[in-house]
Amino acid sequence: TISNTDVTSTTTMSNALVLANKPQQTSNQLQALVSKKPASVMPKPQWHAPWKLMRVISGHLGWVRCVDVEPANEWFVTGAADRVIKVYKKNH
Repeated sequence: TISNTDVTSTTTMSNALVLANKPQQTSNQLQALVSKKPASVMPKPQWHAPWKLMRVISGHLGWVRCVDVEPANEWFVTGAADRVIKVYKKNH
């Protein structure tokens, strides 16, 4: 036999399941309230002549992902996909 509290609990669950099907309306209402940003326009890059290769620096086992030159222009640092950071002294 089912007690009175079990029937009430089952009825409440049934109502909760019916309400769970309504988020589509709420979602549509929220989408109407959210303002859309205008699409950003990327400027077209200017063409320049291909660069002349001056020197190849070897030492990394993977792709070089970043290069940074220190402000006095005496040395520079490279970081690569091989998870190694290398510091090079520049020869003028």
